[in-house]
Amino acid sequence: MDSAENWVDLLNEQAKHRGEKIAYRFLIDGEKQFTSISYNELRNQAKQVAAELQKSHPKGTRALLLYPSGIDFLIAFFGCLFAGVIAVPAYPPRRNKSNPRIAGIIEDCECEVLLTCQESLELIEQAATQLKTLASLSKIITDALPEGNSSLWEYPDIHRDTIAFLQYTSGSTSTPKGVMISHDNLLFNQQMMQHSFRVSSETTYVSWCPLYHDMGLIGNVLQSVYLGATCVFMAPMSFLEKPVRWLQAISDYKGNAAGAPNFAYELCVEKITEQDKEHLDLSHWHFAANGAEPVRQDTLAKFAEYFADCGFSYDAMSPCYGLAEATLFIAGGDAKNPPVTAYFCRESLAKGIGKEIPKGNQAVAIVGYDCLQEGQEVVIADPKTYMMCKGDEVGEIWASGRHISRGYWKKPDATNTTFGAQLPGGESSFLRTGDLGFIKDHCLFITGRHKDLLVIRGKNYYPQDLEHVAEQVSAALAPGASAVFTLSNDDSNIVIALELKRRHLKDDTAEISRQIRRAIFQMFGLKIETILYLKPAKIPKTSSGKIQRQLCKQLYLNNELDVIIANHGERQILHDGNQDTALATNVLFSQAENERYKTLLEFLMLHVGRILNCRIGSEEANIPFVELGIDSINALELTGILKELLAVEVSVIDLLDGESIVSIVDKIVTKLVFGSHDSLSLMSEEKSDGEQQAPMLSDAQKRIWFVEKLSFEGSAYTLPVAMEYEGKLSLNDLEDSVNLIIQRHQGLRSNFYVENGEPRVRIAESVRLNIESITLSETLSSQEVALQSQLIEATQRPFNLETDLLVRLTHFSTGTEKGVLLFNFHHIVADGWSLGVFLSELIELYPLNPQVRIDHLPLLDIQKNRYLGSNSEQQRKEKEKSSLEYWKAKILAAPVLQFKAKAYQESKPNKSEVFRFKLDSQLQQKLEEFSKQNGNTTYVSLLSFFKLLMSFEANNADVQIGTDLANRVANNRYSIGLFVNQVVLRTVLSESQDFKTFQSAVRETFFEALKHQVHFNQLVAAIQPPRIEYKNPLFQIMFVYENFPLPAPCFPGASVNFIDLPSVDAPFDISMLLYPKDDGIVGEIKYRKAIFDSQTIENMAANFEKLINAVMVNTGIGLSELKTVFEENTRRQPKASESRKAERKQLLNKIRKARR
Repeated sequence: MDSAENWVDLLNEQAKHRGEKIAYRFLIDGEKQFTSISYNELRNQAKQVAAELQKSHPKGTRALLLYPSGIDFLIAFFGCLFAGVIAVPAYPPRRNKSNPRIAGIIEDCECEVLLTCQESLELIEQAATQLKTLASLSKIITDALPEGNSSLWEYPDIHRDTIAFLQYTSGSTSTPKGVMISHDNLLFNQQMMQHSFRVSSETTYVSWCPLYHDMGLIGNVLQSVYLGATCVFMAPMSFLEKPVRWLQAISDYKGNAAGAPNFAYELCVEKITEQDKEHLDLSHWHFAANGAEPVRQDTLAKFAEYFADCGFSYDAMSPCYGLAEATLFIAGGDAKNPPVTAYFCRESLAKGIGKEIPKGNQAVAIVGYDCLQEGQEVVIADPKTYMMCKGDEVGEIWASGRHISRGYWKKPDATNTTFGAQLPGGESSFLRTGDLGFIKDHCLFITGRHKDLLVIRGKNYYPQDLEHVAEQVSAALAPGASAVFTLSNDDSNIVIALELKRRHLKDDTAEISRQIRRAIFQMFGLKIETILYLKPAKIPKTSSGKIQRQLCKQLYLNNELDVIIANHGERQILHDGNQDTALATNVLFSQAENERYKTLLEFLMLHVGRILNCRIGSEEANIPFVELGIDSINALELTGILKELLAVEVSVIDLLDGESIVSIVDKIVTKLVFGSHDSLSLMSEEKSDGEQQAPMLSDAQKRIWFVEKLSFEGSAYTLPVAMEYEGKLSLNDLEDSVNLIIQRHQGLRSNFYVENGEPRVRIAESVRLNIESITLSETLSSQEVALQSQLIEATQRPFNLETDLLVRLTHFSTGTEKGVLLFNFHHIVADGWSLGVFLSELIELYPLNPQVRIDHLPLLDIQKNRYLGSNSEQQRKEKEKSSLEYWKAKILAAPVLQFKAKAYQESKPNKSEVFRFKLDSQLQQKLEEFSKQNGNTTYVSLLSFFKLLMSFEANNADVQIGTDLANRVANNRYSIGLFVNQVVLRTVLSESQDFKTFQSAVRETFFEALKHQVHFNQLVAAIQPPRIEYKNPLFQIMFVYENFPLPAPCFPGASVNFIDLPSVDAPFDISMLLYPKDDGIVGEIKYRKAIFDSQTIENMAANFEKLINAVMVNTGIGLSELKTVFEENTRRQPKASESRKAERKQLLNKIRKARR
């Protein structure tokens, strides 16, 4: 409506001519439920809000609008326009967050009044308890105003230049900038869009974009009113949860115009299924605005191709360019022509020239925007000289016209810099967009950004805001000394470089990195790809102290930034030269001996530092690995690195038995020069056997397969993990995220069948996991009982190894936005380490959005089927015969430990319970220091104490137990699969020994087990122990120390915590699982109820801690003294008979209930 002088007149005119027409229809659930408002109702309700505002707030007062998406927001917005009050739209406060952005906006524009609705009132009042500025505002609850007030409304004193609203730039936390948008800015920009988009009052808009952002507010809902059209819209979350809702609404309401950022079109292609498409008719969609910088040509093509059978035409695609400072729209949107894509020489672009060439390897595809808009001038200028660029030179994009804002609210200097640019000799002022590009044949081609602004998912983020949040997470970080930048056009690849204070150079940066990622994600919804830690004064700055972010980026890309540690997601890497490349390309073998020694030394120092997350210098290189903190898992990883990158095998025993970096380097160099060493060997590259048959099971998988087939019908070989949540959780996104992980890890797509009498593996190309949802409708008092029952049933449900997907996800709904998630894996496709990998990837992927890509996860170095046979291939190369002879001699005559049996027997011998306990952090620290001082790992120390405990409990000096070896090295560290192997550890105690001597014997036993390791199946076959139902061969006692604890669950929008699961089946009589945490060592004793009662196990845990404390007090204590400590402590403990009486009573009650 070109004749209107302001937006009050415009809405009055629309109500006069189209009063009963629907102005807005809001889809409450994104689908069928909706509420609507006509032009008459919109005008009348806007007058009602305006009348209330005019009672106490004069023209020009700033009013903060805090609403969820919906019609109430639009009524309030127009109410501000009708009152002559300046509207300030903002994102509503988030629950239990600090909301500094809102505080910054209120302070910057000096808001006096808050407009909101009843739905948001509780959230706002909660936020106001932390924000004094928010609490001080007067409040108007617009949907609670009495009817009839509209008659009190007075026409405001407004004109074209009156400020309509302030559009605050996205993401500011400290000094937000409000773009002043006048009535004329809005009217003229709407006129530009109408002419370009070829839309009219007959057009139906369909939108999901946020109303608080320029694209959603100006490009959709205000454009609709300007035209006298209808706009159907939904909340952004409705789209993000289920993208098909947007296209379904376009189909249902015959939408003609719908626009969104580039990522929305990508998301539709990724998440909308072929089945979804069967219900879509997009033939009415003639204008599809894509508003990103830059719009990607491949996105346009993929979307048009994918939805062509739904009636969508590529010609409907319309790339658009603009920014808040220009109200919204500058270029693009030529609805009568298909999108323009041209190809330009990559090398020329690097030199600042847009040279068009044919499509090919050297060409860069760039989408063009029509910039011939009446009433607007767009020029390309040198951002330094302000001279107009010639022809196809790349320069900064400048624009002028009635749509250009008056500037930033109360920021005259920033306004003059951004809005006051002039060409030499010119009189017109231009807006400096901060974007770089060139014009060719009236088309604007954008090549990149001149400023540091980050544009992610169509929203603007300022790097200083991210830097500010990151610097607050730890006192170890220097304030005002960080830089954020992105590595390429893929704006999700965000890097942040930070200076560490000098006294914090050896702090745990892995933990700081986790906190930074968490803080930035919670504040902005962004994920940081790489975090760089620098020494003090190493962040590049100008002479005036300003951060030089682009220089910082260039130094990093050139490997010239002085980085101490680089953290890439879950990987922490000490920065050094190109040692890995040199080794991998065999440069090492052509070096002189002295150069080779230096290269190897730096190589090992680098990788040991990576593993331990600390700087390793020449002094540390002479300290034994164990004293540095290397444990058995670390040692396996290091040997894997040496094997993969250097083709040298080093024994784990060497690394754990007193060797240092220097001594290992000496051995490797000696090997390279002279050729042999007992525990060191050079490997030749393995040759392919040609065409592969269906893969067979690894030995570990065979063992589980046979045990399940012959013995169990229950859940002894499942790996369940459960977590409870409260808050918003998208099950669709969760399901899709899990399926991405399943597709990424072939082991999770495996089934097991028999062919010619041999079990084999079938790997599906593609499978689909569907979440099983169970709603617990019981009252709160009985809900916990019902949940426990359901969890037991779900974990007990067996897998069919031949036909079932061997991972399940069950969702138990326990209330509104509350529930429990149960993940259950069959052990044949996953081990304990795999659970950590799975959860780490799930946390990274959820919620699915364009910023999160599967290729951001660590690369998997396992080729198809390799994980299945890797262990067997390795074992074929070892001296199996001598190893098996060792085991026959070692364990053939070992006695079976006998514990005092319970007074009564369970009906199911393998049914189990779990007792959980904890060793506090003080005892943990003492134990770790004791271990290092004695040249042992924490694992060996804990294993020694457990063996003592079992010996004392069974009153038997000959102790034989089993333990897991993770077998995780560099090439399978991030893989999901069954890599674990079980070995037998037999030790004979003598009361004449002191603890240190006994511990040395345990360590020697462990090293011997490593040296003679064969697969458990081979060991059982060689020894042929008697088979007993429900009994594991060779040992019935298990000890596991997992120094790779599960990552803390973190799903945006919900609080999530692990919960303990009820124990079901047990493959062993008794097992102890220990894993370290920041606040101590957590322990679990899983025991068969047929053998042990709960009080006996509780006493065991107490005795275990007592034994450790006794040694920490007197490190030279003898085993006879320790046995006395054990016996005295046992006498003071509650008797197991008391517990048995209670258990017997519970059992009788269960029997009585069952008979009723």
